[in-house]
Amino acid sequence: MAYPKVTKNFSKRVKSPKMKSRVKMFIWTLGFVLLFFYFFWGESGFLRMWFLKHDINALEAQITSLQVQKQDMLWELDKLKKDKEYLMKYAAKAYGYARPDQTVIHFTQEDLSKLKSDESSEP
Repeated sequence: MAYPKVTKNFSKRVKSPKMKSRVKMFIWTLGFVLLFFYFFWGESGFLRMWFLKHDINALEAQITSLQVQKQDMLWELDKLKKDKEYLMKYAAKAYGYARPDQTVIHFTQEDLSKLKSDESSEP
């Protein structure tokens, strides 16, 4: 295997000030590019922090919504435990319960659509 011949002035070209400035420029450019990529796309980069901030905001909104739901449920539970009239209305509405002297009338979707069509046809 034959190696290429090295000229006599090769070491002079490598050690020349022009070549040293090119190497320095390459190193600085490479460092800047790596720093740029790390700043924007690294583990603690700008883009990652931006997405994490949006995730945090979404989770905080979800926490607020869940806290409101919790308060509503606690209020309703307290109302069901202490207020008999509210309990009776809730049972009638949710489960169709009624007192023995009451009559429960259930409307189907078909009955409601007939009722609406009758109302719209009358002047």
